[in-house]
Amino acid sequence: MPLNQLCLEQKFFLSIFEIIPIYFIFSLKPL
Repeated sequence: MPLNQLCLEQKFFLSIFEIIPIYFIFSLKPL
């Protein structure tokens, strides 16, 4: 596996972990 792909996957997982808490905050917030 090339290093470049590993870096891309890391960024992808980091962005997911940033999005998930925001999603939970908005979904738990009453409309």
